[in-house]
Amino acid sequence: MSDKLILLGIPSRLQVLFDLRSAVFSYGDSKETFCLSAHLVPSSRNLWIAGNESAREVLIGRSAMEIIAFLSLNLQRYPQPEKLCLIALGNRPGIGQLNWIRKHFKRRKFTLLFEDDLTGRATDVVVAAGLRMRSIYLLWSVQGIMVSCNNRSVRFRPDELSLNNFELAFSIRTGVRARKAKKNTTFLNQLRYATS
Repeated sequence: MSDKLILLGIPSRLQVLFDLRSAVFSYGDSKETFCLSAHLVPSSRNLWIAGNESAREVLIGRSAMEIIAFLSLNLQRYPQPEKLCLIALGNRPGIGQLNWIRKHFKRRKFTLLFEDDLTGRATDVVVAAGLRMRSIYLLWSVQGIMVSCNNRSVRFRPDELSLNNFELAFSIRTGVRARKAKKNTTFLNQLRYATS
């Protein structure tokens, strides 16, 4: 178990279950490193994966620490965390990562855990579309965010862009769920400030 994670409030049960001996998470070609004063998340072509790879539900986020913080804050919703698979994509989710997840995790329930800001909501749309083999293109401009999918384009104001609004605008049901921290932009910050 990691002293840093204990100080942060990560339950020992999760640390043992997901083999969190340190606050360093390997993506194969790079590492995510967490300490109380800094959090370095790589831009990787690979993934960090932990937990049960045959699980029915897969939690996907930008960083391992964000997913672990989410679980720490929501253990009452997941009384059997051993029945989950956790996947971190890193700072720059890519189509290769999403294709790999789609191929290896067929017929699974996906829950996205990205930031509650424009970047996080845009990532929700891109990842959900990618997991469901939808070609998508986002373009930022002064007028807003233009989203192109299914040979159509829809412009969203920054505060309007969300996975739900994307699905409504394009008449798509991805079946992917996006969860957001209630008291902060990220689950990790919510956990950090709840314990300080």
